[in-house]
Amino acid sequence: MVKVAIVYHSGFGHTERLAQFVAKGVSDAGAVSSLHNTDELQRPDAGPWEILASADAIVFGSATYMGAASASFKGFADASSKVYKEHGWKDKLAAGFTNSGTPSGDKAATLNQFIVLACQHGMNWVSPAFKPGYSLTSHDYDTAINRTGHYTGVGTQSFTDHGPEDSPTVPSWKPAACWGCAWPKRRSAGTARDAVARRAGGIVSPGQSGAVRGSPGQSGAVRGSQGQSGAVVPGVRERLFDFSLL
Repeated sequence: MVKVAIVYHSGFGHTERLAQFVAKGVSDAGAVSSLHNTDELQRPDAGPWEILASADAIVFGSATYMGAASASFKGFADASSKVYKEHGWKDKLAAGFTNSGTPSGDKAATLNQFIVLACQHGMNWVSPAFKPGYSLTSHDYDTAINRTGHYTGVGTQSFTDHGPEDSPTVPSWKPAACWGCAWPKRRSAGTARDAVARRAGGIVSPGQSGAVRGSPGQSGAVRGSQGQSGAVVPGVRERLFDFSLL
């Protein structure tokens, strides 16, 4: 069964509520979700690191404080350097969500921080693929989905005079829940390594070793040994980021 670990930090409960909606979406789609506060992951030798190691996907989440993820999330990122040295999360899927008190709030900087972390770990970043819901004069801000217009991850707003039971509001958390539902479908279509092979035009069976070659007429190939992701040879890179294949 597909397993999705959601690693987040929440200072006042708003981002935790968002994380819970992501987890609900994952569970409703028939996969296994787990929630992990970064306060429990500040040291590489303590915390539920083994759960993250066994997950098919890891979703990062944090409120945006002063234009970046929280100090607790940064502590988790630094502690993950032990995993980085072993490339323990290589080829896992990754995504992220963030929340702040204003529509923008420099949330893109936090999402980019998540993307850099995922790329350093050799993970495959997946965007939510929601169109902006507040781009026409006929749109209603109070009901628009993805009204903050973020493409790299889910970005939501919580009013600073609202408690977590009131914000994020439905238009903000609904994309998170829908996004969670999509994760099992993305992952059940095959492992990230198999997806890379398919994008390159080749076919690979689970556990198969050796080269994965492109279809006739294609340049390049994806090669790799058993249990190891192969290197991308020029000629197929332009197809690697079509996440519709996941």
